[in-house]
This record gives sequence, structure tokens and C-alpha cells, in this order.
Amino acid sequence: AMGHVLTGLRQNQFAAGSISDFAHVNRVEGLALGVGAAFRSANEARELRLRVGVGTASGLVIGGAGLQMRRGSATWRLAGSREVRDLGDMPVISRAVNSLSSQEGGRDYGDYYLASGGTISVTGAVGGRTTLKLEAGYDQIDSLSSSGVGWSRGPYARPNPGVAEGGWTVVRLTLKRRTPSFAVNRDLSGRVDVEGGVGPSDYLRTFAEGRWLLPAGAMSFLLRAAVGATNGHLPDHRAFVLGGRGTLLGEPFRGRRGTRMTWASAEWQVPVGVPEVRMGSFAGTGRRLTLAPNVAVGWTEGLVTGSGLPGGPDISLGLGASWLHDLLRFDVGYGISSRRLGFSMDVSRSFWDIL
Repeated sequence: AMGHVLTGLRQNQFAAGSISDFAHVNRVEGLALGVGAAFRSANEARELRLRVGVGTASGLVIGGAGLQMRRGSATWRLAGSREVRDLGDMPVISRAVNSLSSQEGGRDYGDYYLASGGTISVTGAVGGRTTLKLEAGYDQIDSLSSSGVGWSRGPYARPNPGVAEGGWTVVRLTLKRRTPSFAVNRDLSGRVDVEGGVGPSDYLRTFAEGRWLLPAGAMSFLLRAAVGATNGHLPDHRAFVLGGRGTLLGEPFRGRRGTRMTWASAEWQVPVGVPEVRMGSFAGTGRRLTLAPNVAVGWTEGLVTGSGLPGGPDISLGLGASWLHDLLRFDVGYGISSRRLGFSMDVSRSFWDIL
């Protein structure tokens, strides 16, 4: 009863993980529509979630069901799903903005495959912000095609890459420390994944990423890093990818692919005063703009099948600007290897999970 009062959630309601679960656009589904529901016990210790969706252009049907039970500090979950997944470990764009970019610009910043199967997991709290999750399951992996799916002015220029198809039994251990809130001036967060798979090609894979925000008076420094390693072989759908938006702006998008990866970025956030644009009687754009000169470097090693090659190091020099109370982020980056400029616009990363 106390949990219900604190969260304010109804026992039975329509539900989704993000707004894009109801509607989104990409180059393998076209316009995809979905719906979900959640059914909870009175004390919210048990929860059943159901979801289903369909791609209107491809006719691809996806969905899933998950039963969750909380006992003390541990949460058990049994789930089955048929879903579209992205190749990358690090998200590079919010799904809502990617839908707009895909539909109106013909640029889809994702590489997709179909995963069908089931999992059982247990998650325990390790401190107030840290969790440890052990998960085991089975994944049937299949390729997805972008043929027959187009944006508002024609077919997509970049085809969706294929993957090695087959079934894998997977065990994964994840240690995660989350960011506490939207408004923090000091933060250390990240995650470590150790994953093993048995199937057409066995593999052992480790991925770690971290984010460290450090205040320096009115300014701040943001350091981000990621590293991936394996036992020497990875199937296509679990390869490490780098390049372009989100990692090395200015370099070809996911132009680097390998069985090992290292990436790091450093950003200096400097607030500057700007004229405010009023939007009605009670709102405005704010009198501050945050400039963020940054540098990122990354490289991959080891051959995998599919598009992209190992290599590097690649370096991207960039300048970011956060505006409208830091809700919108604009970036320009220059790739040293490609000698090209890249541009991006998105909402604040704080909203990516819900969009």
C-alpha cells in the first residue's frame, strides 16, 4: 500500500517503456505502431507487462510479455519477446528524434536485427544507486531488410546490414550505477556487462562504459569512456561499432567495427549569457547558453563479418551548444581522418530513456 501511494501508479493501465514504443519510424519497420499494458498487485510487488506492435511498411510484428516479482531487495523477472534491436552498445540518438530524422531526412541512425526468445533474471540493489543483475536466456537472431521501406521522399540510401543468423544461449552479468536525477553538478555513473553466448559461434564479451561530471566553479568537465573486449571472436550482432554521430562526429557513421574497442571523450562546459526569447507570459528560452568544446578518440581491433573495418585511432574535434534551459543540444564535429564536418541536433540525454 505504501509503495502504491508513493508511486501513484494505477494497478491496471496502458504502459510502455518510452513514448516511441507507441509510435516510431525506422528503415526496417517504416512507421511502427504499438500498445502495451501493465497489471500490478495492490502493493506493486508483482507486475505483468504485455506489449505488441506492427511495422506498417514491412508488416513485421513484434511483442512481448514479462512477469516481475519483488522479494525484499531482489527482483525476479521472467520474460519472452520478439523485438527489433540495434547493433550498438551506446545509444547515439533519442528514438523520437531518430524517427523525425528517418521520416523527413532519410537518415536512420540505427543498424537493426530481429531477436526472439526468452529470459529469466534476478536484480539486486547494491547501495542506493547501484544494481547487480544476472540474466540467462535464449535468443534467435535473424537479419532485417530495408528493401521496400522508404522515407517521405523515396528509399533509404544506406541499407540495413545483415547479421549471422542462428540461436544463442546467453548468460549476462550487469553491474550498473545510474545518474540520480536531471539536475546534478557532480556525478559518477556507468555500467559493466559480462556476457557469454553458446551457439553457432561461442563467445565471451565484456563491455564497460562510464560518465564522470566534475564541477569547476561555474564551469564543469564531462569525461566519458567505453571499452569492449572479447575472447577473440564475436558474432555480427555483438560486434563493437564506432564512428559518426554519438561517438566520433565527422567520421563515417559506424565506419569502424571490431572484436575490441576503446573510446573516450572530454568536454568542457562553459555557461555564457545570451538574450532571452520570451514565449508567452510565463516562459522563455532562458538567459544562458552552455558552450561545450570537446574532443573524442576511438579505435577498434579484430575482424568481424559485415560492414565496417577495424582501425584507428580516429579523432573528432567538436563544439556543442545546449540551449532552452539545456533541453536542446546542437553539435558540430570535425573528423581528423575523414576531413569532414558532421552536425547533429537532439534533446538532452536526460530525456532519451523516456522518448
